[in-house]
Amino acid sequence: ERGYPCVLQDLAAYISEPSLPALTRQFLHDQMALDNSLPLPEIISPIAVFHSASATFYAPSDLSGTHGVCREIIRSTPVWQGKDP
Repeated sequence: ERGYPCVLQDLAAYISEPSLPALTRQFLHDQMALDNSLPLPEIISPIAVFHSASATFYAPSDLSGTHGVCREIIRSTPVWQGKDP
């Protein structure tokens, strides 16, 4: 989305979430590292903000899709914050 900072630290300040950089580094470390003794990764690439995402996943307990494959749209619209959509 336009108007959001592209640097993680600036984005954290913009959304008033000072722990965002540390949480993001910890998440990436947990996803990538096989060895927990490795340091947390530095994030130097630009950050992009999206208000929606598409998730495709396999849910064997829900065979209503194609053999359990489901797809959902996840929306996070700022004007909905604290309200029902």
